[in-house]
Amino acid sequence: MKFQIVVLVAFVGVVCGNPVSNFKKDIDEIVAVLPLEEMKNIAEDYYNTDSEIQDIVAYLKGDEAKKIYAEIVALKDVQEFIGFLGEQGLNTERFSSLETLLRLPTYEPDASKAKVLRTGGLKGLIADIKACLPQNDLQRILMRKLTKSPGFASVYKKIQEFNFLPLEEYANQSKEVAALVKRLESYGINVDKVVKQLTALFGWSKSASDSDDFDME
Repeated sequence: MKFQIVVLVAFVGVVCGNPVSNFKKDIDEIVAVLPLEEMKNIAEDYYNTDSEIQDIVAYLKGDEAKKIYAEIVALKDVQEFIGFLGEQGLNTERFSSLETLLRLPTYEPDASKAKVLRTGGLKGLIADIKACLPQNDLQRILMRKLTKSPGFASVYKKIQEFNFLPLEEYANQSKEVAALVKRLESYGINVDKVVKQLTALFGWSKSASDSDDFDME
């Protein structure tokens, strides 16, 4: 269940801009238990002091990442899913660009601004964020929302029903995605394992086994 918690937190981080429907109550309850200030400080410390994170941010702001994002968002099934999120009252303007979606920093890194010197790279950033999460509380909320909140359950069901094949075909044919995979592997990320965990979690692949934790190696 730890891996589901990480995915849940990432999902909330994307959509909690300003939901206005009944889904807002679900989002508010999840956000209320997150140590947002601590998570923000960890991310900022890594950006200010870790060269690998600085390299990743520069890449995400570059033309290659922008091209991948634009082509993925242009896919019909992705457009329909974004439209569905809008119907749930979520702020879909966040999807206008990768920088807006990920809330990438707009300032230059400055080690003097860091509260803690952090040099663990991408894996270290993910590990430190995971370590500060109240996992038991998040697990409890997740299970309750999936079983008792029609709005939350409908979003999860929509994700499960998402047509993954066009996205998979795009990824297999894109030179830019191939380059991105190599980049992530150079950071020590086992991309194949992460993809299998995602597809198992959302039911996109019956053959993939869901891991109990977010194992990137």
